[in-house]
Amino acid sequence: MSRKLITKKRFFSNHKEACVYELILSQIIKNGCKSVAIKILDSCFILIEEKLGVDSLLVIETALSNIVPEVAIVKVGERMDVVLLNTFQSLKLGVKLLVKNAKERKERTFKTKLTLEILDAYSNRGVSIKCKDDLYAQAKHIQTYESYNSEDDEPDLFEQYYGSF
Repeated sequence: MSRKLITKKRFFSNHKEACVYELILSQIIKNGCKSVAIKILDSCFILIEEKLGVDSLLVIETALSNIVPEVAIVKVGERMDVVLLNTFQSLKLGVKLLVKNAKERKERTFKTKLTLEILDAYSNRGVSIKCKDDLYAQAKHIQTYESYNSEDDEPDLFEQYYGSF
């Protein structure tokens, strides 16, 4: 008889829920301890269902839809560019923001930190929403800076000295 604990199998209604679960799990995993990360995430789901009385996956999906950005800022050489993200990239960035900001909270255990960060994102408040708004403000600033300093407005030095062909 094996000593291995038998865990419940999770069934997801669609592929997106399974993808969200695995993305959060991959961000939580520390030093390869997947079983610990699964326990943390499952206890977080139970706490969310107890606090709100709603299915926890629906709460997490709406929280992530409030967090995920559609743009990212990429450094190319010495300048910054604004890049549009596809759905998977934006979802991954949103999960990364959620878990990073949950780790920085002041509560005692990580499952309460993650639960409260998800509940804050669900109600459109908290640090994750602020990070998303800051990202949008920075992207808007970069776009306005690029529009003022576009190369089309400046005369070409080659054309100035040698003329156009």
